[in-house]
Amino acid sequence: MTEQEKRRSSRWEVLEEAKGGEGRSEASEGEALMVTSADKVEEVEEEREEGEITPDGTATREGIEKETPRNRAGQQGSSGGEKRKRDGGSLSGLGRGKLKKLTKRLEQNKGTAAECYAVYGPEAKATLELKVAQGRRIRIRDVQVMLLWLLASTGMPNWMGVRNKMLVEKVVVVFASGLCVSALDSKPELFKNISGLLGSQAGEGEAEGKGGSLLRVESLALNSFIDPLSTVHALLTVPHRKKKSRLYAGNAVKMPYQDELALGKIKRSAKHYALTPEQMEENGYPVASPSDGEGKDDGGEGSGARPASTVRNTFTDAKEVLGDLDKFRTTGKGPSGGEKGAEKLVAIDCEMCTTENGPELTRVTLVDDTSDVLYDKLVKPESPILDYVTEFSGITAEMLENVTTTLSDVQEEILRIIDEDTFLVGHSLENDLVALKLLHRNVIDTAILYPHNKGPPYKFSLKALSERYLGKAIQVEGHNPIEDACTAMELCRLKIHFGPSFGAFEIDGVSMCKILTDHKKCASLLDREMVLRRHAVGSANAILCKSDEDVAQRSLKECKSPSVNLVWASLCELYEELKAVTNDSVGVDAMLKSAVEAGAGGGKGSNLAEVLAAKQASFEKSPSVESELRKMDERVGRIYSSLPRNAMLIVLSGQGNTAYVKHLMEMKFKCIRSAEESVRAIWDGKCDEHLHYSVQQAAQTVCLVGIKQ
Repeated sequence: MTEQEKRRSSRWEVLEEAKGGEGRSEASEGEALMVTSADKVEEVEEEREEGEITPDGTATREGIEKETPRNRAGQQGSSGGEKRKRDGGSLSGLGRGKLKKLTKRLEQNKGTAAECYAVYGPEAKATLELKVAQGRRIRIRDVQVMLLWLLASTGMPNWMGVRNKMLVEKVVVVFASGLCVSALDSKPELFKNISGLLGSQAGEGEAEGKGGSLLRVESLALNSFIDPLSTVHALLTVPHRKKKSRLYAGNAVKMPYQDELALGKIKRSAKHYALTPEQMEENGYPVASPSDGEGKDDGGEGSGARPASTVRNTFTDAKEVLGDLDKFRTTGKGPSGGEKGAEKLVAIDCEMCTTENGPELTRVTLVDDTSDVLYDKLVKPESPILDYVTEFSGITAEMLENVTTTLSDVQEEILRIIDEDTFLVGHSLENDLVALKLLHRNVIDTAILYPHNKGPPYKFSLKALSERYLGKAIQVEGHNPIEDACTAMELCRLKIHFGPSFGAFEIDGVSMCKILTDHKKCASLLDREMVLRRHAVGSANAILCKSDEDVAQRSLKECKSPSVNLVWASLCELYEELKAVTNDSVGVDAMLKSAVEAGAGGGKGSNLAEVLAAKQASFEKSPSVESELRKMDERVGRIYSSLPRNAMLIVLSGQGNTAYVKHLMEMKFKCIRSAEESVRAIWDGKCDEHLHYSVQQAAQTVCLVGIKQ
């Protein structure tokens, strides 16, 4: 055979392989070259570029001896022939070029699990690659992005990657609420299962730590005051790309409230959004003493003066905050004589100036539910004015020069407009009602209606809410009570129009289960009733559990089920026990009273900080807390053992001891707002340092993630 014929013969073999092994006898040499498609020629060109075929078409020695992509990527310690034997020859119809293309797709995480097993063999595995920069902590949103990337093929997370992602067909998320980072670091004997799974921590970019199946990633809670339920909602709710705003409501908020209510499209009426008596007391509203009787008045439609002994608020009983208690009035019954009638919304805003007797009313404005002005008058304070506070009140000396209207005049006129069943709307209305010397039971406060994402006692300003939800800037040139009252009414109408979830940061979006359903995936949620009612939608399985042991035991079946792609297992008894221990140990009123009696005031406030630090250190040493830590560790170990190969486990701590931070904040506010100097002196710089440290501790959380091998 001549050299040319040998080259042609070699080329025939290559072409036959590219065509899927078709015999040469089916076509002549010329016909075979003609039927070679463009992609087959491209495959030959790729092999030529790789050095497997010489320019004239003959195979090189390197190309013949070179490993196939399947052998090269499998890395399982067995030969390609053995893998083909185990696979049953599933790739026998693929040419070398097509195999190379398929391998390239798999390396880009674009293939399927079946293709991955076909190429790499039945021992193929998915591996984690951390990309977290030194010192960086991930957040709840980062974990959510990872879940959607794995199960719904959305955007890739920037803190980790998964090689052979298509093999991860099941993700189990264990929400271990209250798992403190300090306990995990200082008491490894309580975490025998977790410590064994962690092994030695891997470095940046490494797939696993030495001897460990889980990787530890430092994370941050949403904030230091949040409760576990809000963390769950934030993780299982995917935020809308575009937040609802005034534009989405159309003309609904401009029509009378009763007309919108008559259309039947309002989920909850105004009564649902009114403050409860407990909320009014917690936020410093002037309230009637319970012994005085609800709704007591002087008879008829009007209302009389409220006896001084029956007026109080949360922070103090002194006149320093409420002023002259004898001047308080209460709203009376309306024309209906107390019978239930149509709901009425009235927004109110007041401006005050500083006088010799403290803040006093200088202007009051009322608007109706369509933002039309019902009442707007300037008021002459009884005491000489020390500061007009024009920057914030908009009041000047010229405006009040010829004003003769007094507070009592304003009270009489307002009580003709509103009655006890009217819903007063405003932003932080406790200040307005104190200035008006008015007691009213039906209040809708936009500062509470739209909660701050850090939780109480933080509140959004009216200006911030207006920019976010109404898309307009207010208070550009000082405060205008008409503008502020109209803004508060629009915010209230928006909330009523869209429903209770509008403006609640943790649930403003769509459930992750709904997204998984759209991608033909199934989730199983093992949690308490409140979570299941909100998030078990679409094809998700709602499994009601009454205890952590119930969650752990029933999750084993879900972990083994091939039809379930996401398993949510919530372990919350640790946090509940930690919260109970904290509440028993830190009684705010009792501690303040003890500090005053011990003479902690007068520059000795650091004593309180030392007492608080000692109590904080004792929480994790509590036998009941340590018992819950052991139980949680054992349950995590059981869940991991039940996982199939290539299933991912994620353990989230969610938040630290946020209950303790809430106690500290309550203690601080009671100290600084107290009328007694001895109580105000208790809270000093040392206490602020302890609060700052506790806030940081509560926000530091951990995420344990790994793939079962």
